[in-house]
Amino acid sequence: MEQKSPDNANALHAVQAELVSAESCADDVRATAKLGPILTIDEPVEIEADVAPTTFIIDVDWDEARGYGRVDARLLPEEVASKVEHLPLPVLLPALGDILERMVVVTDEYWYAASVAFEDHTVLVQASRIGFEREGDEGREIEERIVENDFLVSRNSLIATLSFPAFGLVYTIDVECENPDTNVLCTEDDYILSLANAMSIAGGTL
Repeated sequence: MEQKSPDNANALHAVQAELVSAESCADDVRATAKLGPILTIDEPVEIEADVAPTTFIIDVDWDEARGYGRVDARLLPEEVASKVEHLPLPVLLPALGDILERMVVVTDEYWYAASVAFEDHTVLVQASRIGFEREGDEGREIEERIVENDFLVSRNSLIATLSFPAFGLVYTIDVECENPDTNVLCTEDDYILSLANAMSIAGGTL
């Protein structure tokens, strides 16, 4: 077999490099003719983004709320009662003594979040009257947050979540366990369903 000398090999490499460069230039010319000049790094690139949604206040079905069960006032700590009494939405909490006596509530004008921490798990209950809408091709589009099922249980990152509609709003219960792989409070639905079934109105007013 014929052996190429180093000089011949270097010359061959140089020719190959020129051919590759020429073909690349030809490709650039063809691309420019077809698509226009390629943007350089200093040229601004405009990307069309979706229109950001705007917020609105969801109407509450107070007639439905008036027919709902209420938390026994004797079970509700005074600090919690004072925070939720005059919120402009029905405040649902599990009417269970061991839950209510440990509960910590955070509120804002149109939402609340109530949490209770146990040794091996945490419970979070929350709801909001804040909805989102955007202007679409056919006008006003509301981002639907109402779930179809009465009680919808899901799990994300091993946190059990139950969502359900009431009074035109959506209420959610989260249960997060210290050992989510083995603690039946998180692996099974029974506990979170028992919390949902115990939900009663603890506050809120027109």
